Amino acid sequence: EAWAGKGDITVRSAYRIAQAFLTDEPKNQHIRFVEKTGSENDTQTGEWGLYESTEGVADTITLNSLCKINSTDLQQNTQTILQEIQDIKEVLNAKKILPVVVLASTWQDYQTLPADIPIPWQYYGESPAEWKPYLCDNIEMLLQEFEKKSNLPLKVYYINRFEMGDDEWENNFRQDVCPQVICVTDAFALNFKENYDFAMLFNRCPVGGFLVPVSATFTQAQKQHSKDKFKDFKELRTSWQTKFNKPYLFIDLDIPHKFLLFRRLADIAFKHLEFETKISNDHLNVALEQKNTKVSKSQDL
Repeated sequence: EAWAGKGDITVRSAYRIAQAFLTDEPKNQHIRFVEKTGSENDTQTGEWGLYESTEGVADTITLNSLCKINSTDLQQNTQTILQEIQDIKEVLNAKKILPVVVLASTWQDYQTLPADIPIPWQYYGESPAEWKPYLCDNIEMLLQEFEKKSNLPLKVYYINRFEMGDDEWENNFRQDVCPQVICVTDAFALNFKENYDFAMLFNRCPVGGFLVPVSATFTQAQKQHSKDKFKDFKELRTSWQTKFNKPYLFIDLDIPHKFLLFRRLADIAFKHLEFETKISNDHLNVALEQKNTKVSKSQDL
């Protein structure tokens, strides 16, 4: 603000001024614009420098003695810096994108199920992204909130009643995709065979993460139904419940509130996957998009 409208200054010159104040240079010096000739508003006839607080200009350090003042140089430096920042961001994003698969159904789907299943109707909407794991924000909003709080870029896929491929497709999915993604699953969605079969892909193989929100506000019947849906997931359930000689922070089949969900996502990203989530989004894209399915993807968050 001090030098606005009174001449140009290069990035290097600004750095040298800051360096002077942080080193052994006299601390009572001021940065001031001094005319050489002509009007005060003539930006071509003055220069910036470090001056003593007195009116005299003896023993001053001018910016011209540090670095030639050149507005073109400033613009070039600025563009270079911005490009370097953009390059760094692209590299970081390429390495740190966290792929998340959300397996959930819709209110319309649940209307087709038997009446004796204790469906928490108020938790669902017209799309998988509208599923409300904790009856507050929907899953899309929750993941957006997590992304902002964690500073982790997410790639989110919403899956519902996905018709899988042949055995080769399944084997490739288990090998290339399951170890690198986090699957957030609505237990009630497993009442549909397509969703059950898809979730089973994450059983009996290494997984990036498998998380099941079970709301603390569920009735006892709803909580029990959620737990019963995983009785056939022998590896996931047994590993989580019994193998205490190994870390299983990437599996949690009973997450009662959003803050624990956020903690699990962060722990998996930092501790388990260690950002090695370069799934080459290609593996997952190819696996999901090479077939005519009911899969829907969110935009990149």
